[in-house]
Amino acid sequence: MAAEESKAFSDYAAIWSPIVLSLGSLFVSWLAFNKAGQSSKEIFINSLRDKVKNTKHFILNLENKTYSQDDKMSILETIQDFLLYQGYKDEKEKFLNAYIKTDLSNLQEELEDIVGYILIQDDVSNNKLIAKSKLNIFFNQL
Repeated sequence: MAAEESKAFSDYAAIWSPIVLSLGSLFVSWLAFNKAGQSSKEIFINSLRDKVKNTKHFILNLENKTYSQDDKMSILETIQDFLLYQGYKDEKEKFLNAYIKTDLSNLQEELEDIVGYILIQDDVSNNKLIAKSKLNIFFNQL
């Protein structure tokens, strides 16, 4: 029974730890703004960079296992949150050029598909590498 509880805890920790990291990076960005007087654009771009890194780590840490439907939805929503899927419309319009906005939108769609393949255990290692590569390319564009 203890082994099952430990496994359940590690499953939830794997899902929620990137969220906590993302919130932490947002707080650090806020502190940096207050201390260094960074512009709003710099803070937004730095926060987006942190979110891209967290997304990469989150995807690479997904296990090759069967996930429940609730876990799958939670994983996809976490990735959407990391990549500003629906929020921050004003900031995206104000601080990202058209090229980056298009690339972010394409990245969001591609990662949903790639993670979908990972969640159904279709060529997990290769799909993780593809996701890592796409995230690295986008990160370097920022």
